[in-house]
Amino acid sequence: MVLKSLRDGMRRVNAAPAVLAGVLALTFLLALPLGLVLRGMLRESLGASLAAETAAAGVNSDWWQTFSSEASGVAVTFTPRILGFGAVLSNLGAVLDAQPQALVITGAAAAYLLLWTFLVGGILDRYARNRPTRTAAFFSACGVYFFRFLRLALFAAVGYFILFGALHRWLFDVFYPWATHNWTEERHAFFLRLALYVLFGSAIVAFNLLLDYAKVRAVVEDRRSMIGALLAAFRFIRRHPARTIGLYLADSLVFVGVIALYGVEVASPAPRAGRCGSGSRSARPTCSCGCGRSWCSTRRRFRCSRRCWRTPTTPPPRSPSGRNRRRRKPSTGRRQAECRLRLEARGLRLAARGLSA
Repeated sequence: MVLKSLRDGMRRVNAAPAVLAGVLALTFLLALPLGLVLRGMLRESLGASLAAETAAAGVNSDWWQTFSSEASGVAVTFTPRILGFGAVLSNLGAVLDAQPQALVITGAAAAYLLLWTFLVGGILDRYARNRPTRTAAFFSACGVYFFRFLRLALFAAVGYFILFGALHRWLFDVFYPWATHNWTEERHAFFLRLALYVLFGSAIVAFNLLLDYAKVRAVVEDRRSMIGALLAAFRFIRRHPARTIGLYLADSLVFVGVIALYGVEVASPAPRAGRCGSGSRSARPTCSCGCGRSWCSTRRRFRCSRRCWRTPTTPPPRSPSGRNRRRRKPSTGRRQAECRLRLEARGLRLAARGLSA
């Protein structure tokens, strides 16, 4: 039953590609001004200095630390945590730890939630009808449910305030220090904090489940009272706990799968152990330290591979005096030095090619 409902929901979403494209365009348009402002700040800070050339070739940690110490506004979000999969983990940690965000980020999130509150009524109405609707009908449904969902947002704000305020403070600022006061094993404290994260996350999931079904009941049954929609959603979840929770978990698994694909995309490909980029043009130096990514430039991969010091793949040359006699295997330090020289020579060729271009 859960898989049937999930497939039916996917068919309804696929039958309305304009809605999906509109949501993606809205997200992009809201993020674009912040990106342009950050771009201007980076251009003003770097300019035509040597730090700009170093930052373009790889990572200039000295400039980054200086920029972060003097950053304000949206620039405070430009930290190493935004690189690759670290952005997902950073956002997840900020939610679980209830960390306050910058004012400009809070304002952008509030604007996004306001626009989403306006659009969600028309989106749910389109999916509930399961037939094409005109633009006028879509935005008419958005206007009808907008003020109803604003009242529902007030209840949601009170619930989130209790969860992220009172409950989070009691779990992690009162109970956790009291429980781990006399503990000597750090492992036990880690598992207790992990269990508290699971408990807090479960409370958030349960509240989100109630709000989602309240929106669905409000649209499908054309309810005006949001208190009645919340009570109807609670009764529906209580009558069908396995189906509702199972469907929510199935949606969550789809979301986790998308995030996992993103993590695989940005993660560096794992090379074979004991290998290094050879001198051929087709070889691409990589590393397994987690800093190389599929979208990295060749020069950035080269800088990353310099820190790995892999063993060269090319075999040692044969002795000219006798083909059957092999050279004595060089020592580990000599192999590392040869690998480093090859990588430095390759880097110089790439740099000369970039300057000539």
